[in-house]
Amino acid sequence: MKTNPIYFILAILLLLPLVQAIEINVDDYTIDYSYTKAVSGERFYLTITITNEANNTKEDIDLNFADSYPFNFISDEDLNIESLAPDESIKKTFQIEVATNADSNNYDLEFELDNEDSFLDIEVTSIKPELIITDISVEPKIISPDQEDVHLTLKLGNIGDGEANFVKAEIILPSGFTASDSYSTQEYLGSLSKSDNKSIDFYFDTDKLLASGPHQARLNLQFEDEDHESYQVSLPFNLPVIGKPVFAVVNSDLAPQELHSGSKAVLGITLQNIGTEDGKETSVRIFENSDLPFKFDEKTNYIGSIDSQELGRAVFNLVVDSDATPNNYWVKIQIRTVDNGNVLVTEDKINIAVVAKEPLNLDSVLLAALLVLIFLTAVLIIFLLFKKGKRKRR
Repeated sequence: MKTNPIYFILAILLLLPLVQAIEINVDDYTIDYSYTKAVSGERFYLTITITNEANNTKEDIDLNFADSYPFNFISDEDLNIESLAPDESIKKTFQIEVATNADSNNYDLEFELDNEDSFLDIEVTSIKPELIITDISVEPKIISPDQEDVHLTLKLGNIGDGEANFVKAEIILPSGFTASDSYSTQEYLGSLSKSDNKSIDFYFDTDKLLASGPHQARLNLQFEDEDHESYQVSLPFNLPVIGKPVFAVVNSDLAPQELHSGSKAVLGITLQNIGTEDGKETSVRIFENSDLPFKFDEKTNYIGSIDSQELGRAVFNLVVDSDATPNNYWVKIQIRTVDNGNVLVTEDKINIAVVAKEPLNLDSVLLAALLVLIFLTAVLIIFLLFKKGKRKRR
């Protein structure tokens, strides 16, 4: 015995929850409609009842649904009614499929009834997960050049209606940022249900030269929904950088150029502010220790303000120990400056060479003595000749 398809549809409708009946008016008609739950990527049933509110019988009535996103009619989308007496009603059920990529929202299902345009309001629920970054925090709170192991925390939230499974997150850092050693750029989060939130932690270093302003990073996500459909999403976000003065030693010089044990000299250190911000109240401190054969008259030299990309110079007087061993010595220096009220300290080092005195060459000494002797002899002869000539004239 064959089953009538109408009975099959009715049986399904009895089992499925219906949205509360909604009533609208179009010209001389009242339309009551209800529908089963409309879910993205699935089919639902729409039942409409058309009632003639006029005082006369209506003939040849046409109801035509338009193709409108996200709805696609599986059954016939048209209804032709030969006649409808006053207060008479007719009911019809339509089978409709919702587009897979439809978001949770209310959509207009457009139609035309006897040349009058109108629409039915259909609420669609998406089982698609939707992941967004809900919060960003860093420690320390200010990102600046030349930092190590900056702790970045991203909070990931699911604002969709479906569950996200097998969530994998990978951070893509902008130029000037490098993932810290021993820390991963990827993290596996498992599942995120609707309205769920999870935190992700990353660590990065910043380059010594890094411009102020926002630097765009990305969080790449891979996950599946409940129907095992795969998603790949890239979420951009900004990492704001506040620049600072950054100093580099571009030159160090000695006067005289060669240092020997027991000698005195003037040490000059030339700095350049290679950062993006000006440095105020800049000074250079030099460190003595027992391994260095030097003594400095002053340990700190005040330079003052050094604007971005400008040079500054510090000068120190030093004395080399009398028993200094010829060698290359590394001297530690500390550069202090003030930026927006904050004291910034960086360290560097310079090389000072002590060289051995050249030993006297005996041949050279004898030659020099001989030349002096010849010179003195010549002077003496000239003097005697001059004196003898003077006596003869008398």
